[in-house]
Amino acid sequence: MKNIALFTLILIISSCTSTYGGGSSDAVKIYTSTFSNTEDSQKKAQTHCDKFNKDAKFLRSSRVPAYDEFQCVDRAKLD
Repeated sequence: MKNIALFTLILIISSCTSTYGGGSSDAVKIYTSTFSNTEDSQKKAQTHCDKFNKDAKFLRSSRVPAYDEFQCVDRAKLD
């Protein structure tokens, strides 16, 4: 019974975060959960785009499947 409670707790905690969905030097998808927000996704997308010396620009959100999509843009072209 104790293992079931621990498993349930881990499942609940893991469903509260955004997940990196992979991407390229041009774009990235961050899969979201019910309790995550675009700010959380923005941070993960920026971490991805930093690998290419670019900034993450928000493009769109989707509810099914739940994700936020970002474009990696040159730092000078963010506006």
